[in-house]
This record gives sequence, structure tokens and C-alpha cells, in this order.
Amino acid sequence: MIPPSVHPNGIRLEFTSFSEEANPIAYEELLKAVNLLAACSEIAQNWQEGCRHELALSFSGFARKHGLEPNFIMQIMQRICQIANDPEVEDRLNAVRSTFDRPLETLIGFSGLLECLGEATAKRIADRFAGHSGQTIKGTDLATIQHNIDGVVNYGQFAYAYQIHKELSANFSKICSLWIFGLVVSGTSNL
Repeated sequence: MIPPSVHPNGIRLEFTSFSEEANPIAYEELLKAVNLLAACSEIAQNWQEGCRHELALSFSGFARKHGLEPNFIMQIMQRICQIANDPEVEDRLNAVRSTFDRPLETLIGFSGLLECLGEATAKRIADRFAGHSGQTIKGTDLATIQHNIDGVVNYGQFAYAYQIHKELSANFSKICSLWIFGLVVSGTSNL
């Protein structure tokens, strides 16, 4: 959650300070970052025992096919495992490593996401990756992400205090606050 949201306890969130050193970012770059964060959050919400190994392989293959670097995927995978309390982190990281040891055309990718998560969830994740790649999102928007009643995973769990991608995690709060308060300017971005 970010300001000016209202916390479930009824308290309205507000910023207590702003960094004057925050770099301006183009709306398009912010949208790309938020889309990737949404895809990763959707994966984390569905990270359940019984399908985690296949999901790790499928997600890694899908992410590789969309041009994400191996170290970046490893960081995402570590964070998903941490959020989901997955005790088999090394197996999940080996899934990422094996994804990069195989030819691209042999990777599971989207078909594995379909099998593990179902059509609606797999399509939402694919749409987020399309948005991250700068393509038009086809069938869903950010508001359609299903909430996990038992243990809500919010986007902030990826960016707060952990490094998925050093530029994203370092600037995510600054970027969101600039965007929310209309201070985003067009131009180049450091993301």
C-alpha cells in the first residue's frame, strides 16, 4: 500500500518526507516496472506446495523468453520463495539455472503457467510481461489481480527492503510518489 491509501485498520497513509534527489521518470518506464512487479506478485500469490517446482521452471522459461537476465530472475525467485516461506529455495534456483542451460525452444514457459495456474491467471501474467516489454496489454488491467485472502502478497513486498532489481527497489517508492502526485516528467529514466 502507498499513500493516499487507507489501511484496513482505517488509518490513511501519508508520506512523511520526500527525497529531493529522486530522479524523474517517464510514465512509460513506471508502467513497465509496475507490470513486472504485478506479474511477480501474481506468481507469489499462487506459489503453493505441489506445483512450486513446475511453476519455477515455467516462470523461469517465460521470463527468459521475455528477455530477463538470469541474475534478475534468480533475485525474483529468491524473493518469491521468501514471501511464500518455500523451504526448497535451492531447488527453485536450480530451476532458473537449468532454464539457462537449455535451448530457448525447449523451455516450458507459458504452457507451464497454464498447467500450473489455469488460463485466467496465466493470461494475466502474460499480459503483465507484455506490458513490461512495452507492448499493449490485451485483456486485463492492474485492478483485476485476484487477492489471496489467506495471505495477501502486495507489490510492496517485492520492493521494500529487498533487492529484486537494484534500480527498481531503490527507486520504487520515489517513483510511485512522484507519479501519484503528478510530478512525473517525460524523458530518460535510470530504471
